[in-house]
Amino acid sequence: MKRFALLLPLAFFLQFCTYSQTTKTNSMDSLKKNNPVYSHTDTSKVNLSEEEWKKVLPEDVYYIARQKGTERPWTSPFETLKDKGTYYCAACGNALFVSDTKFESGCGWPSFYEPISKGSIIYQPDNSHGMERT
Repeated sequence: MKRFALLLPLAFFLQFCTYSQTTKTNSMDSLKKNNPVYSHTDTSKVNLSEEEWKKVLPEDVYYIARQKGTERPWTSPFETLKDKGTYYCAACGNALFVSDTKFESGCGWPSFYEPISKGSIIYQPDNSHGMERT
């Protein structure tokens, strides 16, 4: 149960992630073209200044990925997506989760109980809403 409680907040992190099996052309396609650090194969840490991130990310992705913003619940197409595949970071392209670890949490964002690897997620305590979340 404690593991579930710790991993559930990761769902909030996922609102800025994209799904590898998506066939529609979307803003992520243009993001990949304009972002020199976006890669599904290079897993090294990306060291860009905030100004550099602002230049390569669309405004909405920058807000979510770099400023700890969030999109409205139940607005992401990935919330109800049932296809098999891998979910990637919208900012850098690193693999985060596989669809086999996705579950219905009822919170309005995609939820996963396990990252693709221990190093794919950075856990940071968040006390901004009167409770500790990770």
